[in-house]
Amino acid sequence: MKPNKQRGFSLTELMVAMVIGLIILAGVSSVMVSNKKTYTAQDSLARLQENARAAMLIMTRDLRNVGYWGCNPDPENVTNLLNGAATNYLYDNSTPLEGAEAGGTFYPSGTAMTLAPRANTDVLMIRGLDTSSAGRIQEAMPSTSQNIKVLDGHGLATGDVVALTDCNSTDIFQVTGIQDAGGGKDMLKHESDVNPPVPGNRELDGPNTISKAYGDDAIFMKYMSHAYFIAPGTSGEPSLFRQKLTATGPESQELVEGIENLQVQYGVDTDNDKIADVYNKANLVGAATNWNNVVSVRFGIVARALANLETRAVRTAATLSQMDTKSLDVDGDGIIEANNDFTGAETGTTTIGGETVQDRQYQRRVFRTTVLLRNMQIRN
Repeated sequence: MKPNKQRGFSLTELMVAMVIGLIILAGVSSVMVSNKKTYTAQDSLARLQENARAAMLIMTRDLRNVGYWGCNPDPENVTNLLNGAATNYLYDNSTPLEGAEAGGTFYPSGTAMTLAPRANTDVLMIRGLDTSSAGRIQEAMPSTSQNIKVLDGHGLATGDVVALTDCNSTDIFQVTGIQDAGGGKDMLKHESDVNPPVPGNRELDGPNTISKAYGDDAIFMKYMSHAYFIAPGTSGEPSLFRQKLTATGPESQELVEGIENLQVQYGVDTDNDKIADVYNKANLVGAATNWNNVVSVRFGIVARALANLETRAVRTAATLSQMDTKSLDVDGDGIIEANNDFTGAETGTTTIGGETVQDRQYQRRVFRTTVLLRNMQIRN
């Protein structure tokens, strides 16, 4: 009787099967890596667009409140009781809109800023009233020195700068104290002989007085003084910042990371038809009378993806082919504000917008919009 034949795979067959398996595994791995890169790129661009939309929305909303002093349309009927308001860029309501080029002085006031914006980026200064903080006073003031009665939950603190306004006039002052009036109400003090922090209130026709005794139809709102600028954020990425007034003084807040450039132009109405005829940079608008005719603002930002394309010391040809090397006209004036052509050096240091970047290249997009300044049109 013949023995049973041995059955199985030969070494050659096993080696062929292993090679086929490795080829399939390499293909699957290649697809996974490709999908991962695609997902990372799409996610990065999605975050870029989300950050840009947030930055544009915040600035656009504030710009629409430029020069808003309540339902009182006449800026001549605004009384600013703050000490040194005319010489301090934070409190000067006579120029509700100002701008600065590359971190210089503000136009048209000529006052120096205390901010430190990113090189070659603009600063936008916006002043008005914060409509989200509005509340009605609870009883008419018997005299111009009387404290102002408001409901609890008003959201104000000692040191806040507020405006009291009706459709005939507006007074801007600092809250020097808050006193419990009972019955769920508080009294806002506006003394002229104390400085909660700074600037404090000046005397007007006697101690603790404002321009008139307001009736119970008057409303109060926080005074808005916002400076928008670009600076390094906590993560090291350039970010959009806003300096705003708080009860303890000006405070800079990081709003949106990944915003690396801000450029602003101001639309001047030269023929009194309430439509901008020419757009200029802040240092080119000219005299203060021209600033009174600014009726719109055009601004642009550069948003960059938070994930860089490559961090190695030597860039590959594949990475170079992915780079966004376009030179960027951020505000649409025909002048290049950001030169992103980094293809000259494969290693070492490159520069963008005055800031050194060590071989880290990002995808970038420009976002631009024009905002009509409704209150400035009425003012004019």
